[in-house]
Amino acid sequence: MSWTLSTPESVDDLCDALMKLSETSGYACRGQGKTWGRLTPSLDRVLGRSSAQTEKQCADMEFASISVFSEQAATYLTWAESGHLNWVLNTLLLMQHFGAPTRLLDWTRSPWVAAYFCVLSNTDEEGEIWAFDAQELERRTANQLTANIFSAPLGKLFSQRRFDPTPEDWLAIYKPLGMNSRMIAQQSVFTVAGLQQDHDLLIDRTLDDSQKTRII
Repeated sequence: MSWTLSTPESVDDLCDALMKLSETSGYACRGQGKTWGRLTPSLDRVLGRSSAQTEKQCADMEFASISVFSEQAATYLTWAESGHLNWVLNTLLLMQHFGAPTRLLDWTRSPWVAAYFCVLSNTDEEGEIWAFDAQELERRTANQLTANIFSAPLGKLFSQRRFDPTPEDWLAIYKPLGMNSRMIAQQSVFTVAGLQQDHDLLIDRTLDDSQKTRII
């Protein structure tokens, strides 16, 4: 299995590809300013991939960052945003929103938004747009999120003071409801998985070739 690769040769070809995606119901898209060839969450990029660093050690650092954020963020959040600090996954979403590294990977339901982010920070190099059938991924991973600590109240995480190791192929998709105006405008959805896992590989193992594409 592999991602279907598309290489438009002109702006018109690219627009045609984006229009086709926009007319396909249920897809999630992500634009990256360089052709990294991987979908790696920001926390993994910050911590790096060291054979001496276990998932537990990474999870301990993640737990520490969530603790600090939950203690200090309420002073700076709006009243509506503060209400989301009661749940693990929503706290991670707020952290992501304010630029903190997390295990989440952000996507958009709009290929045009993905194209914007593809060129936003880097206009001199070729970027890439990834897209996959989010509805099908949600169907195939329906029980993954509810069976994990990420769907629990934040107090439960603090009471056990750790993350349990996640299965190697664990992957879920999350669609926040009205978190804030920017997420609404960007039509945001997120994938969440175990640490030290590239999301492109996990999506590749879950979906058929025809249900995922990469445009470069």
